[in-house]
Amino acid sequence: MTPARPTEASRFTVTPRALTRLTLQTVPHALCTLRLEGSPNPELPLRVYADADGIVLLHVCPDGHGNGVARFFIDCESGGSTTRQAIELRASFEPTADMPAPPDFARPAPREGAITRPALSEDEMLRLGPEELFARGFPPRPDPDAHPRAFRSWHRMVCTPAIHVKPHLAPRPEFLHVPPMPSADLATTLNWSGFELRGLPAVPPLHPTQRFALVRGSWTVPYCIGNIPQRTYSTVWVGIDGDGLKDLVQAGTETDTSTVAANNREAAQAPVR
Repeated sequence: MTPARPTEASRFTVTPRALTRLTLQTVPHALCTLRLEGSPNPELPLRVYADADGIVLLHVCPDGHGNGVARFFIDCESGGSTTRQAIELRASFEPTADMPAPPDFARPAPREGAITRPALSEDEMLRLGPEELFARGFPPRPDPDAHPRAFRSWHRMVCTPAIHVKPHLAPRPEFLHVPPMPSADLATTLNWSGFELRGLPAVPPLHPTQRFALVRGSWTVPYCIGNIPQRTYSTVWVGIDGDGLKDLVQAGTETDTSTVAANNREAAQAPVR
């Protein structure tokens, strides 16, 4: 593996007791590890993944105002080489010329070859049948009279253009979601909750409408915060199969938090999401 190549430090002033978004540019699909310089707990780093555009998104929340500067390093690995970027953060309500507030983030235009799903017109939303909707990449249309809330949610989704994101594996062996014990109706688990819908047994001939080919969910990504020197994470997902099987089609979001204390006593603690 190629050693990390240091780059010039990014220096910012962040607002005390408020979430501040930091956007970093690295290489696509890089595995990035964030550490605090001089941290007494190097075994508790925060790992995040860059997206297809090489963008890493962090949120910082200092617990108070101070004149100290917390210095972090983020190492991003991709293709056998690692790049290192230094991040210096100061908690204050008054940015300075050498430590300004983080700039607003503007996502780059879709890359060449990206698959974009156009929005449906109002006429298409009500006119297209289930087969045509599926062919265009949309879920079936709920009955607006029988299921008005589901229809409103579906309407918001189909009237917005979307870019298809090609999935890639992101293993996290240190986290384990323990499956519940099987029972007739309810199950108990130590670290997750939810529900599953079951189709008919896969015994031929099985009509396509009796199988699940698409699953969709929406949620608000939760805010999570930990206590020194603990690490906290919250995962929300939807998936197809996986109950008693090893193969699983799964997509969702994960929020990781690492709460650390800087060496300078006046520097803020910095939970990062």
